[in-house]
Amino acid sequence: MHRGLLFLLLVGYTCIAVGEPSVIVDCRTVIDDDDRLRCYDDAVDQRIIDTAPTATFGSRDPGVAEPPVNDEPKIESIDAVIASAQADARGRWVVELDNGQTWVQSDARRLNLASGDAVVIHKRRFGSFLLEKAAGSRGIAVKRID
Repeated sequence: MHRGLLFLLLVGYTCIAVGEPSVIVDCRTVIDDDDRLRCYDDAVDQRIIDTAPTATFGSRDPGVAEPPVNDEPKIESIDAVIASAQADARGRWVVELDNGQTWVQSDARRLNLASGDAVVIHKRRFGSFLLEKAAGSRGIAVKRID
């Protein structure tokens, strides 16, 4: 009875923590108890790696879990290099960074951007973000779209 209840709790916790039904289904098919537990542990560990603080910086996706809170300071800014920068139909910058994140301009300020520019994205109040060139003091308001 206790072993069955423990297993159900473990599966439920893992479903919430991992958020990937296919991984859970794969782990359920493992027959050996130790191997099954290792499968669940690996799935949770991978989810923690995938949600490292810099990977989730600026994300508003409710499906992206915040990493566990430790004594580590919160990330207030990231440094990156622009992989591509293009203006959309409204004249707003759509910026793809070398780390794979994509940000879109959310204000009407002007700023010249080009591929290869080093930039810093700062977290501001109320969930907003400011993209600045690393060598300058002007910036534009941005929001993450991926």
